[in-house]
Amino acid sequence: MWLSVLCAGRAWAASQLDIPKPTDPLKPAPPPPALEVSVVNLEVQLTAEGLATAVDEGFPQVAARENDWSDAVTLGEREDIRFLYRVVRGSFRYRMDHDQFHVSFDQVRYRVWARRNQGDGFVEGRCGHGDDPPRRLNLSARSTLSWSDRWRMRSQTTFDEPVFVEPCLLTGLDVDATPVLKAVLQPRLAALAQGIDRIVRERTEAKQRAETVWQKLQEPAEFAPNQWLQFQPRDARVSPITSNGTLVLHTSVNLVMAPRIVNGSKPDSVSVPLPPLQMTPLPLEGFHLALPITVDYGRINQRLEQDMIGQEFQTPVGDTLRVEGVQLYGSGDKLILALQVSGGVNGTVYATGTPVFDEGLGTLKFVDLDFTLDTRNVLVQSANWMFHQNILSSLRSQASIDLSGQLQTLRSRLTSALTRDLGPNARLEGEVTSLRPRGVYPTAGGVEVHIIAEGSMWVELR
Repeated sequence: MWLSVLCAGRAWAASQLDIPKPTDPLKPAPPPPALEVSVVNLEVQLTAEGLATAVDEGFPQVAARENDWSDAVTLGEREDIRFLYRVVRGSFRYRMDHDQFHVSFDQVRYRVWARRNQGDGFVEGRCGHGDDPPRRLNLSARSTLSWSDRWRMRSQTTFDEPVFVEPCLLTGLDVDATPVLKAVLQPRLAALAQGIDRIVRERTEAKQRAETVWQKLQEPAEFAPNQWLQFQPRDARVSPITSNGTLVLHTSVNLVMAPRIVNGSKPDSVSVPLPPLQMTPLPLEGFHLALPITVDYGRINQRLEQDMIGQEFQTPVGDTLRVEGVQLYGSGDKLILALQVSGGVNGTVYATGTPVFDEGLGTLKFVDLDFTLDTRNVLVQSANWMFHQNILSSLRSQASIDLSGQLQTLRSRLTSALTRDLGPNARLEGEVTSLRPRGVYPTAGGVEVHIIAEGSMWVELR
């Protein structure tokens, strides 16, 4: 029951008393205050496997030059030496450390074949050929990840100095080939780092995805039959990239939105371009959506009529008081409750009050509920004033409009609206953890309740 009236105390004496309506014209409802800013933190997750794939593609399994002798190099006082080489990288390990992607190549094997001209012939030396097993070489690299100003995730990859676990001694030439191979590897590793960065940039191209998400969030989401939720994003900022010691990259996009619920047919999308990327020092947690929920007077009065019309109350002296009609409407920032009664008193009783929301019970109640001035003036003249006071006390304690069902429906519908595909490789997920009424305001068409919805939202990139 949305509204209950209990009458106790002394009876009204039977009369044909006609309680007049308030003489003052109804005041127009003031506009409700502007909703506070809604901020949503969209958590974006990328697995390190994607970066590992970029490294795998950028670093070939085999790097070799064995079909043509390389240019001669000079090793100190040694004469010019020409050589062939082959490097096989094998598998690699990777890990995340905050905003850095670390890769370790500890299965690299290499071999070298060198020769030096000597008179009419040449002298050769080899390592890692034939019965001589390939030598071991360790490589390591790290990619520092950050955002660019064009909504791109970028990496800056650098290779550490190669670590030759097993040196390559060319016994026939009495030469250590390690410096030769190191000189060959260094420029190739620098080019490899650039290649890895290029593939990371291509694979983690964020602007297209960000624009897709941005545009999708501007499309109205069906909230209920003939009701649509518009997020209306206005601004966006990103937080730094980190991993928190896991193999998942975390970042977030903080959106400033002005959500609203629109009744009727599906509204057109208003295309707002994606703003330039800006950084925010720390990510926010979850989302904070401010939504206006309007309960129209027609719906309220329909429920009040179902619950109250026809109810009869026995007065202490035997007279019956019957409710013939009920209406709730607004005047200024107040709500007016009008009860048409017959029997002990014939007429309309008016009371006004300020609407408040009882979060614990999920009900709309009234504070400062009192008879209107005109009603009070008439009742003061009645010999049964104390009984009228008892009725007013009953109204103050019992009058309520249950909104708990609407809040539960709001939670369910909002969760559904927050779960949607944002593109072929992106999905928005959302969970509402709490609904907190922030204020209640009478309007021309009903009672507007400002609800603060809190929870978590995240975008899963596939």
